Amino acid sequence: MGKDYETMHQIILEKGYRPNSTGKKDQRANLHTAVNCDDPMAISILLKQADIDTNLRTSGSYTPLMIACMKSKIEAIEVLLNDPRVDPEARSDDEDLAKDLIPRDADQIVKTKANMLFNKAMQKGKSVYTKKGRVALLICNSEYESETQRSSLPGAKRDQKDMEAFLEPNYTCHRINDMTNKTLVKGIKEVFQGLDPGSVTHLQIHCVGHGVYRNSVKEGRLVGSDGTTEVFSQQDAFGDALVGVDGSFFTTDHVLWLVLVEGKDVLRKDAKIFCIFDVCRDATRGASSPATTALLKEVKDKGFEL
Repeated sequence: MGKDYETMHQIILEKGYRPNSTGKKDQRANLHTAVNCDDPMAISILLKQADIDTNLRTSGSYTPLMIACMKSKIEAIEVLLNDPRVDPEARSDDEDLAKDLIPRDADQIVKTKANMLFNKAMQKGKSVYTKKGRVALLICNSEYESETQRSSLPGAKRDQKDMEAFLEPNYTCHRINDMTNKTLVKGIKEVFQGLDPGSVTHLQIHCVGHGVYRNSVKEGRLVGSDGTTEVFSQQDAFGDALVGVDGSFFTTDHVLWLVLVEGKDVLRKDAKIFCIFDVCRDATRGASSPATTALLKEVKDKGFEL
């Protein structure tokens, strides 16, 4: 039995027709149904209505585009993405984008065409797509300046490339190479400036290069003394640190602090942050200073609230 699109045209032009009316059971509207049937003509007719909600959600919190992707309805996906009112970055309750809902076992031709359609739609809207809100910062130090007396690490570049290949299916990866104090801040800031507010749910920070364990720091102001011990504030952070190509040190606290400060607008409040320091570390952990009879000094660890 053929579909009567002429009658459908007449129905939606009737004064009492409500394009966003939903069923009681699953709160699906006619647009959801047309998408589920993969009927591009019906979808196109419905989209001609100026007051239709193209991103209306079902009781399961799925938009028409999400249903089209879940069902691998490629014609429906194409028609929907050609409408500027359809939001390709709307997320489900599980934080999935519509694109992420295409089944893994879907036909490869369908997945390839869907990727092309989504990329085109993202470029039109000038949006930055992050895979399921997941972003990775891949920091690599390999070309060390001679003044640092540290050898260059060509293997660090390979490690960065391998990690990118591992994360790429699920993360949007950004490389920051051969950092110094200034370039680390600049690199992290540039990455976050290109992301939408509140879009990052998962952040991976992977650092490779030379490393040290900092067991000494610069003295700050004198906090107090009891006659046997002087307590000073701390100007730097203790602990494992990545060595920049200019010899500067970046502890894990330092890197995380930069990320939290520069990413405060793009990181969700419940964002999960995972940091890996994969470094060639000097054997300085547990080192002790020469014996001395001078007044004992203590440095108060200021730490960071993460």
